[in-house]
Amino acid sequence: MTTLKIPSPARLATAGLLGAAALASVATPARAQSFVINKIEINGVTSVPVQPLRDALKDKPGATVTTDDVLADQDRLYNALKSANVIGGIKTALRDLGHGRKDVIFTVTDNGVQKPVVITTALHIAHVTFEGNKYLDSDQLAAASGLKPGDVVTDKSIQDALARIGAAYKKASDLKAVAKGKTNIAPKITYPQTGLVDIAWQFSETAEKKKRNTEDEGFKTEAN
Repeated sequence: MTTLKIPSPARLATAGLLGAAALASVATPARAQSFVINKIEINGVTSVPVQPLRDALKDKPGATVTTDDVLADQDRLYNALKSANVIGGIKTALRDLGHGRKDVIFTVTDNGVQKPVVITTALHIAHVTFEGNKYLDSDQLAAASGLKPGDVVTDKSIQDALARIGAAYKKASDLKAVAKGKTNIAPKITYPQTGLVDIAWQFSETAEKKKRNTEDEGFKTEAN
């Protein structure tokens, strides 16, 4: 498997034996060889659905292309990731299958999104988990969220669940007088397969024990 590089001008190994006219061709890049795309892989994407990224590519399996065409599709994929606010990079490689056919492999370094993911299509919840919560257990938080596996989820339902979880956490703290400081709650959304989402509610707490009747603690909720 080879990693794509922008072609450089060909070098003539026998330049000393060739005439001036032949030497002039050294400055002209060789014409890129064409091949047929067998399949296209987009690996490493976890923050957004893969299908819209595939749709952004111009060339599909079965198309006859050159490496320049593949590099152009790499740019299209990069722009699609950028539009989805995904932070990361792309490495592109070709797998030679022989007989003029190759697989195109885009490997994405997915470091998450820069702002809340707006979900515009119907998706179903596969799993709901809670990470870092110290003062309410996961069953209590799941009940407060109102979201469970199998439910259809939208951007609004996640925002509503975020508000309910924040309110339940603050109420528990008020009643038990257990926390002081700030609690950040953010949903991390991943897509294990087409049409499904996993939601991991992540808690980041800067809380200390306190006595009853002291100042109210602060709470901050944010979308991932």
